[in-house]
Amino acid sequence: MLNKKAQIGDTLTWIVATLIIFVILFFFIFGSSTLGKTKSITNFKPSLFSKSDIGFHDIFLTKSLFTYLVFENSKEGKELNKKLQGMEDHNMFEEPLEDRLLELKTRMNG
Repeated sequence: MLNKKAQIGDTLTWIVATLIIFVILFFFIFGSSTLGKTKSITNFKPSLFSKSDIGFHDIFLTKSLFTYLVFENSKEGKELNKKLQGMEDHNMFEEPLEDRLLELKTRMNG
């Protein structure tokens, strides 16, 4: 009977600690979900301390063009070029296909 005071103190300490941990987890999960909803791929920095940015305005176009440049002189490359031209005709890209292709070619060759 006399030891119940110590048990109440321990129990309250664990309850408060558990509540604090849940509150911290809630804020981290809430922050992660709000940051995850942005889905904006803007400027890429090669390293944390570099001052140069590589801006990919349309990352999906860039990825497709890199794939095309790998297979440029093959049957697959010609088929991919036709698909890219068709997508360009339907205005599916945020920027012009030819401008981005020329920019990537000069970066890869230079």
